Amino acid sequence: MAPTPTFTTGRAYSMKEPSKRYSRAFLQSPHVNHIRPNSLHSTYADPPNYNSLTPAQLFKLIKGNADPYDFFGWQANFLEWASFYVLLWPEDGRITKAQLQALYDGSLFPQIAKKVEARRLKAREFLDELKDK
Repeated sequence: MAPTPTFTTGRAYSMKEPSKRYSRAFLQSPHVNHIRPNSLHSTYADPPNYNSLTPAQLFKLIKGNADPYDFFGWQANFLEWASFYVLLWPEDGRITKAQLQALYDGSLFPQIAKKVEARRLKAREFLDELKDK
């Protein structure tokens, strides 16, 4: 088959495909797909602890989901996971399934707000003790 002089690419068909960066974390309805976090952990977590991911395993996850020649997608995916890790900042350095699920359904942010408020109260008490001395 010879190419056409206008170099058409069959755009009508290519527009029907989903985006390659579509994570399938959300269904077409506004409900969260609970299978996706479990599959991420089972694929990229090491055998002793399947319930959490380390930063090295997160990097392996990013590389495993990267499309070739999608440089913007690589950067966006890396920044997304890096910002999630910095936002959460786990004490043991591992992101658990429950924390990932809380990110997807939105319940993580009230938990973080409680932690921040507790730290503020502790800092205020410490500063008040310093003032009294």
